[in-house]
Amino acid sequence: MTAHATDTEGTSPEPLCPDCEVALGQYHLEGCDLARCLANGRQRLAHDPSCGCPQDVWTGRWPGEAECEEFGWMIGPGLHDILRLYATAEWDPDTLRWTLPPGRHDTTTVEGEQPMTTLPAASDSPAGTGLAAGECWIEFVPAARAAEPHQASFPAAVESRRHHGPWVRPRLRREVAEEVCQWLNMVYPIDPDWYPLARFEDDQLVVFTGQGARRRHEIAVGEDGRYPLGELGRWFLSAPTWTLVGFHRQLELLRDAERRRPRPGETLVTCDPARTSASGFPARLDAAPGQARVPVFRPEIAEAVAAWCTTSHFTDPDRHPLAYFDGGTLVHVHQHQRAYDGYLPWRIDPDPDGNYRIDCDQWTFQTAPAKSEGTVRSGAATPERGRLSGSRS
Repeated sequence: MTAHATDTEGTSPEPLCPDCEVALGQYHLEGCDLARCLANGRQRLAHDPSCGCPQDVWTGRWPGEAECEEFGWMIGPGLHDILRLYATAEWDPDTLRWTLPPGRHDTTTVEGEQPMTTLPAASDSPAGTGLAAGECWIEFVPAARAAEPHQASFPAAVESRRHHGPWVRPRLRREVAEEVCQWLNMVYPIDPDWYPLARFEDDQLVVFTGQGARRRHEIAVGEDGRYPLGELGRWFLSAPTWTLVGFHRQLELLRDAERRRPRPGETLVTCDPARTSASGFPARLDAAPGQARVPVFRPEIAEAVAAWCTTSHFTDPDRHPLAYFDGGTLVHVHQHQRAYDGYLPWRIDPDPDGNYRIDCDQWTFQTAPAKSEGTVRSGAATPERGRLSGSRS
């Protein structure tokens, strides 16, 4: 088994890896998000330490892009359907590339196959319902055999008490409950022992659980006009529905060098000191006398910080929070505290200047050293106390 050959057909190669910053043809550094396990083609960070495969090299292109172009799996100009690639193609450890499975010689969807394309916009639920006042995004814990394109998030009010550990008790508007019924009935065949069935009978929501969906649960609308699911299902606080369009938008934000370059009076800060080259973003540091300094992000920087946190959460959910925008409000979902009774996501509204002030211990930052080249200003290398610390709540 050898390392990847450089393949840059169809696009100009990027000279440096966007994460670990090694040059073309050089081995990725340990901990790089873009490095692949050469045994299975997936992210090297997640492979078995006993795998023994050699280290991957930076080819100048993001993993899987060349194969998506070859198979015609694109969801728009420059937008590669990576999710379809992972769900449909097979990794060849000899050629070190993704291949079509036997019998798949074209680029069309076979009869009866679920198209591996996008779900609706990231700010919406499957039927286009967004958050109402007092609502959060929730998601059903997927079955082990479920494919990622089936996952969806829904807006719901959440009761203060959790059940069986981290699972929330959602209360759904009628239109959202109808969406949930449609989604559950779609995913039920994937694993009937895991997913319930649901339907409306007049104004009553009926959920069927257990082996063969034989247990019937009748849910009447509450005084607040919502349907309380109680302990039916393992729902957790999440973010808007993951989509390829949203994912590629996040990649664009993270590739934008202007969002990494401090202006006068700004300093690079990070919420992941172990990976400052990838997680450093410019902020103004504010503090009243005798108080800890607080990072204040311009709106375009706050958008990139949210993208970085969320993409990092998908690869390491125990270390990184979820962050997204609800209109002009930045929403932070703590990766551990969301399991606690009474917890709700932290909503950060812009200040009068349109900037976002991160002044809560739920989301901590520290100053980061600048890169050796360019005009980026250096911050102090020593972590600050208080809200500019490296600790996690």
